[in-house]
This record gives sequence, structure tokens and C-alpha cells, in this order.
Amino acid sequence: MIQTLDLIVFGVALLLVLLVGWWAAWKESSPESGGAADDYFLAGRSVPWWSIAGSIFGTNVSAAHMVGMLGVGYSIGFAQAHYELGAILALFALCYLFLPVYRKMGLVTLSQFLERRYGAGAGVLYSAIMLILILVQLTAAFYIGSRSFVHLLGAAGIEMNYALGVVLIAGFSALYTIAGGLKAVIYTDVLQTVLLIVGGLILAYFTFSHSEVGGWHQMMLRDAGAPNPRMKMMLPSDHPDLPWTGALTGLLFLHFFYWGTNQYVVQRALAAKSDQEARIGVLAGGFLKLLIPFMSIATGVAAAQLFLSRGLSHIAPDDAFPQLLATVVPAGWGLIGLIMAGLLAAILSTIDSMMNSASTLATVDLYKKYVNPEASDRTLVLQGRLVVVTLMVLSILMAVYSYDPEGKENFFLIVSNLSSHFTPGILVAFFAGILFAEKDMVRGISVVPVILGAPLFSFGMEFLYNEVAPALPATITDILGFRLNFLHRVMATVLFSATLLAAIFWHYRGHLQLDLRSRLSMGFLKSSTLIPALFLVLVYIVSALAVTVLDFSRLYVACTSSALALLPFAWRMSIRPRGVPCRDDRLYASLLFGLATFIFFRFF
Repeated sequence: MIQTLDLIVFGVALLLVLLVGWWAAWKESSPESGGAADDYFLAGRSVPWWSIAGSIFGTNVSAAHMVGMLGVGYSIGFAQAHYELGAILALFALCYLFLPVYRKMGLVTLSQFLERRYGAGAGVLYSAIMLILILVQLTAAFYIGSRSFVHLLGAAGIEMNYALGVVLIAGFSALYTIAGGLKAVIYTDVLQTVLLIVGGLILAYFTFSHSEVGGWHQMMLRDAGAPNPRMKMMLPSDHPDLPWTGALTGLLFLHFFYWGTNQYVVQRALAAKSDQEARIGVLAGGFLKLLIPFMSIATGVAAAQLFLSRGLSHIAPDDAFPQLLATVVPAGWGLIGLIMAGLLAAILSTIDSMMNSASTLATVDLYKKYVNPEASDRTLVLQGRLVVVTLMVLSILMAVYSYDPEGKENFFLIVSNLSSHFTPGILVAFFAGILFAEKDMVRGISVVPVILGAPLFSFGMEFLYNEVAPALPATITDILGFRLNFLHRVMATVLFSATLLAAIFWHYRGHLQLDLRSRLSMGFLKSSTLIPALFLVLVYIVSALAVTVLDFSRLYVACTSSALALLPFAWRMSIRPRGVPCRDDRLYASLLFGLATFIFFRFF
């Protein structure tokens, strides 16, 4: 399968990534630069929009998307696109709700936001939980990366041990991350984004052009005639993996956490040279995200049809990517090497971002505050590099000893499930902190019970439901199934956390001195914002009814709803112009939302 030219292309791509990383490391960490901590952790707050777009996309799109999401598309179907389309709403929340507050406060880490709102305990707890979640996701990235490359190289007669693969991937990413900080990460992320998009598009092209798939149209016709069509967004509410009720509730809150309160994503926007550059960069990253449903998930659906036609029904979801690569891409042209470079780029771009953000959290929030408050910039940078090394070693050990390289389950859903126990309480605390505009208003009101209570409630509720499900009325199990899906559990945990926080606020209402007119950040409830939002909700409700109740053509509904979705943005731009339209981020927000709306209803 893999030939000499493929290995050459693969090696050149890796060398290019390494050179870019080392160049950025030399530029930002040379003695002439002074070794400023702000340069190491936030790239000097001078990052342009295109770098933010590439870095956000590269950070988000990892092997979980190129391998894991293709595997979910292969085993479950296009409903996995909820993970991409729902993210668009969260990107809007980041741009217009979270980011203005973060940048105005001059944050380096998001734990500083919680500390200023609620006190030191909340900030430390956020840092600790985020470090744990980063470690878990780093471990998963090393696992799926090594597993994929062991499979690919094995098909070419090159034997590589799984543990060795984990060590090589970790070591390569650390070579430039340790030295160069955030700017090295961002520059390499942009290059890696190009590689992973090119690699993903090449694999998608050869998959759909394969004679046994017959192109997009034939794939859609074949799917429509199947007993269980896969090219649809909405799966039954009792579906074990992706129920539509969970996708439109719990998953949306996971998106809000990931894009609005997640250190290793938001850190890129905090490093932007201006608010405008930050917003345009985030929105541009959203356009890139809309490639994933077709580049990865739909390609997985096509792979399922191809493998079925060949009688290959035993392939594990996480092995679908390397098996598809070996099946459809011609050898000897260097294309397999380019796709392998794209896969490794997807892995590295996520790993280096998480390592840098973990370094920032541990150094700025813990080391500088509690261990060495008088630390110089050079000491902080050195400490940050030591954190990267420590985290890398721990994640290597966990990847080797906690994952089965022959496992048959969807690791993307496993990681999402595990992480989702800890995030709802944090998200509720952030939303409340954004809502209360005055920074000292809630100081002294502890949200620690909310942040710690959320995972306890989450684990307990899931265990209890699964134990008593057989005895529950059929009206409940027909909706939720006999095992509680993690997206339903997330929604319940969000409600629990919000209720608990409201009770805490009510208990301390005398201290809070609640006054909605002066104390709450109500700008997002002004008529010029509220009316367009309500209009968009109405468009979605009517469009969903048109498809499900009236059985209108999905294509017709998709075209109509996406056109209507542009109107509120145009109205806002007309009543509040901001100079040249091409520099107005609301123009790109409208196009992004309209495109996401079209995709949603086209495959509803």
C-alpha cells in the first residue's frame, strides 16, 4: 500500500511542520526577545484573524474527527454532524457573549474569570478540572494516533509497536511546543490545518469516486433505499448513541462549554491583536468546521456502503479510516503519504494546543500564585516547559496502559461521555458570571458546590437510572431507552447545577442586593438583539414542522430557511452599520449561520 514516494511526502510534511515550529520557537524564545511570559503563553497578543481561524480549527479537529468521526459516520451515520452544526451556535456565543467580557478583563486564563467573579477557590478548581480533562483528551489523542499509524504502516509491511507509536507522536509534538509556546503552536496549527484539510479532501474524493460508491448522488440514492438510512440528522430519542433529543439539548451545552469556557480553545482568541480580528478569526474557523460533515462523516457513510458491498462487516469503527485509505487511494502517487501527513497534523495540532494551555493553567494560575509569586518571566517560561514535559510523560503512560489498541468501540463517543460528567457545573458558573456584570457582585458567593456537585449528580443519576430503568413506565423508557444516554444526562445535570446555583444566590440575596436594571448584563435582551433571535427560533420551529408534519421537500425547506436566516443579520447591519461591509464580522456571521441552517434542514 505505502510506497517510497508516500514515505518521502510524509517525511517532507513532518519536516516542514518541525521547521515552522522551530522558527517560531527561535523567534519568540531567543535571548533577544527577553523571554517574556506574555509572548510564551499568549503570543504577545498579536495574532491575526487567519492564524486564529487556522489554530482554532486545528485545535478542534484532531484524530477524533479524521478517524473517530469517520468511524461514527461508518457505524452510526450523518447524525454525527450535530457535533459540527451545533458548534456554530457556540461560536456565536463565544464571539458576542463570552469574548467581549474576557478581552475587556485582560485575561490570560479563564480561571482568572471565575476567581474575579467568585473568589480564589473557583479559579483553582477550574484549573484542576481542566488539567484533568486535558490529560484525558491527550491520552485519547495519543491512543487513536498510534493505533491508526500502526494499522497503516502494518499494511505496508512496516511493523511498529503501539507503545512506540505513542512515544513518537508525543515526542514530535513536544519538540516545538516546549521551546516556542503559543506562537509556535499557532503557526504550526495553521500549516497542520492545511495538511489535514488537503488530506481529508483527497480521501473523500477517492471514496466517492470509487466505482462501488458511484459518487455522492448514487450514495444518497442507495442510502435512501436502505432499511435504516444513515444520511439523516435525527435519530430516535431512545437511540443509544445520538438521540435527537440529546443532540438538541445536552450536546448544545457541551458545545457552549467547549467553545466558550474551554481554556485551550479560547486562549487563541485571547491572543488576537484586536476584538475584530478575534471575532472574524473565530467565524472563519466556523466555516472550516462545516467541511467536517462531508469530508469525514459522510465519507464514513460511503465507507460503510463500500465495505458492505465487499462483505467486510467486521471492521471496527476506529479502524475504518486506515482500511478505507488502503482500499480507495491509489498507491505510488504520494497521496497516501499526504493523507498520513494530514492525519498526523490533525493529531499534533490538538496535542500541542492542549499541552500549551495546560502549561499556561499550571504556571499562571497555580505556580505563580501559590508557589512563587515573585517569579520572573524567564522562571515562568521554564516552569511552563517543565509542565509540558510532565504532562507528556503522564499521558504516554495512560495511553499505553489504559487503552486497548484492539478495541471495537467508538472512542470519540467514549471520551465525550467521560468528559461530560465534569463540564455542566463549570458552564453554569461561567454563564452566571457573564450575566452579572459587576465584577465584585458575587465575590464571596462560592460556586464550588456547583462545580463539584455536578459530577457527583451526573455519575449518580446515570447509575440510578440504569439500575431502575427496567421498572420504569414504558412512557419513559420509550423516550429515554433502558440506558441513559450521556447527552440526556448532561441536560439534567445542567438543570441541577442551575437550580443549585440559584438556591445559593437566593440564600445570599442580601449580600447580592439584586437589581436587574443595574446589576445584570442585559444587553443581549435589547429589542435589537432579542427580536432577531426570536425570529430565528420561529424559522427553525416552522421549518422543522414543515419537514416532519407536512412532509415538505427537505431541499425546499433548507433553501427557504437558510434565506430567512439571513434577514435578521441584514437588519442588524442596516440599523447599526460599521463602515465597510467586508470588514463587518456580522456579514460573515450571517453567511455562516445561513449555511449551517441549510445543511441542518437538508439532512433533517
